[in-house]
Amino acid sequence: MKADNHEKVRQVIDKMLTEGSTLAEEQSLRQHLDECTACAQYLDASTRAIASLSGFSFDVDRALQAQVHASVELRAQQLDSMQPSRARTLWNYALALVFTVAGSFAAAQLCGAAAAFLRMPLADVQRGFIALWVVPSLCFLLLIPALPSILAAWTNRKGQIV
Repeated sequence: MKADNHEKVRQVIDKMLTEGSTLAEEQSLRQHLDECTACAQYLDASTRAIASLSGFSFDVDRALQAQVHASVELRAQQLDSMQPSRARTLWNYALALVFTVAGSFAAAQLCGAAAAFLRMPLADVQRGFIALWVVPSLCFLLLIPALPSILAAWTNRKGQIV
């Protein structure tokens, strides 16, 4: 059996021990455990770990708990305030569009001089300009609105980049 199948079985074991699994998952799990000693050992070790934690308890200091909660709330507010507003994002996008168009126009004006300097036909220099300047600029410009979504997909729930 492939390693990824063992990982799926271990996820079913974890699900069964924590939140409960479906009847079909449990039947499939039993069949697999009859054939796979490694997964059976994983189930045994997980069951023993959970059983050992059942006797574990501690007293919660309410003042410390309130302080931690307030600290987490403050940090969440700070992170929210650091997020750029939608209007600011739109202005930045519009500014990037203006700079892209202006830069492309300015570079296009230099195509004639570049063709003369390189002793190449103007049409070849213009095609190169389009391929090496305009197309990448437009692709990057189209990527800008998607950046928040891409960054959100790259970060996990703790806010760390994965």
